[in-house]
Amino acid sequence: MKRYKVLTADDDETVRKLIVQLLKPFDLTVMEAKDGKEALEIIEKEKPDILITDVDMPHVNGFELCKKVKDNKEYGFTYIIIVTGSSVAPDDREKGFDFGADDYICKPFHNKEFLGRIKSALRIKKLHDEVFQLSITDELTSLYNRRYFGQLSVNEFYRAERYKREISCLIIDID
Repeated sequence: MKRYKVLTADDDETVRKLIVQLLKPFDLTVMEAKDGKEALEIIEKEKPDILITDVDMPHVNGFELCKKVKDNKEYGFTYIIIVTGSSVAPDDREKGFDFGADDYICKPFHNKEFLGRIKSALRIKKLHDEVFQLSITDELTSLYNRRYFGQLSVNEFYRAERYKREISCLIIDID
């Protein structure tokens, strides 16, 4: 079974430590970032499954972070939870969803509510991964299907062009 990766990004160390502590009962790899810039660096390397981010952070705020993660297809599907102060205006909540957030939690939050939302995020991520896997594999043989090879071939043609190499492709359909 896959061990999911969670990144928590908040400039308040106390909040980060609380979130890390709350996530301990789950079998997760939990990473921390003190600001949006550091979060982006970690996301680039680790490609977390779930991102828990504050809005008000130095360098890159939570909204910008959401947008950058959702706009970059290389990161795959990342479930994003915004955790921010309770004085957030409804327009800011809408803005968060517009930038790609999947959920919103106001600080101070109740631990049980937070854990419920994490369970929901993990369930959604797991289902998303299963559907994606089904969409690129043949049900009977469990081999990659035509859709997968179509996506892969585009990347390989670009790579061959970039490195000025030749490329060949052979497709045999046996059914």
